[in-house]
Parts: sequence; C-alpha cells; structure tokens
Amino acid sequence: MLDSELFSPAENFLDQVIEVDNLTTKILKVLRIIQLENDACIEEQHDERLQLSEQEQHWENIGVRLRTELKEAKQQLQQGVHELQDTRVQL
Repeated sequence: MLDSELFSPAENFLDQVIEVDNLTTKILKVLRIIQLENDACIEEQHDERLQLSEQEQHWENIGVRLRTELKEAKQQLQQGVHELQDTRVQL
C-alpha cells in the first residue's frame, strides 16, 4: 500500500499530462481545419476578383469599341447631312 500511495500522485499527474496532450492535439486539429477553410476562402475570393477584373476589362473593351463605332456613325451622318445640303443647294 505504501508503494501505491507514493505512485498515486505521479500517476494522477501523468493522467493529467496525457489529458492536456489529447486536448492540445484536438485543438491543433480544429485550428488546422480552420486554417484550411480560411485558405480555401482566400483562394476563392482571389479567383472571384480575377474573374471580376477580367469582366471589367471586357466591358471596358466593349465601351471603347462602341464609342469608336458611335464616332464613326456620327461622322457618316454628318457627311450624309453635308451631301444633302450640297444637293439641296444645287437644286
């Protein structure tokens, strides 16, 4: 009995250390899962930003093309008006 009484506090301490180690391991696993989820979200946001940037560039290109076409149409219209005025003067 004397031997078991001497080892009892050491065994209790060892059990506590093992329990703390197990809890620490669980916490680290949870933190790793959170980290992986966070990394996945960051990557998804990066991909979305890249896609939005590409769409923005696409719409800017369309805007440039439409402004050019509008300018050309305006010039053609002005040219047609001048031709009509010239024809009217000739009549």
